Amino acid sequence: NSFREVSITNSSAFTGGCDAETDEDYRTRLIETKTGDGFGSREYYKKLGRVTGTHDIALVPSETHTAKVIVNGYQKPITDELLATVTAQYTNEKNLVYNHSFEVEKATFTIVDLTIVMTVSDEIQDSVIETILNNYFDGGIININNQQFNSKGCSVNSKITNYELMTFIETIDGVIQVTSLTSTADFPLTPANNKVLKLGTVTITQNIAE
Repeated sequence: NSFREVSITNSSAFTGGCDAETDEDYRTRLIETKTGDGFGSREYYKKLGRVTGTHDIALVPSETHTAKVIVNGYQKPITDELLATVTAQYTNEKNLVYNHSFEVEKATFTIVDLTIVMTVSDEIQDSVIETILNNYFDGGIININNQQFNSKGCSVNSKITNYELMTFIETIDGVIQVTSLTSTADFPLTPANNKVLKLGTVTITQNIAE
């Protein structure tokens, strides 16, 4: 058996429809929505602070209509100029959901010191390794094996495992194996609440492979 083709025609035109929502319509709808104390428009507010120079934005929950905004930049700490730019975004009433306000602060850091023992094919300048590791933590361009990579860097409250860091170090040109990786803090490296991991002192021992 086969199905016969069926067609349906409405006796009257559709009503009440609308065109696809534009970005501006979406923005307007978000900021006109009266959300509760939980700051339901959290993703909107995170995007609001993403101006040039910001790495990430963290919103600290509040039991009132005033929330804390923590600004983490690629330059650490962020400049006063960048803080002022982001603050302007959060104090412009046109951008805010009804009855919400914000306190904008610079991100602060949890410093971690590393001790690394590695086997290398030839001696590498410690300063080169330290620069690469700083860019790994902070975010920025990293040169590895004659190629450039853009490191994401650490966000507010983000962690780094021993395996992740050891694997990364072993991608550095000339490093054969990391035989020991320890830190002043336990792994996974975890920042204090609402802080950002930042590299402190690096102690490196290089053993040349025979």
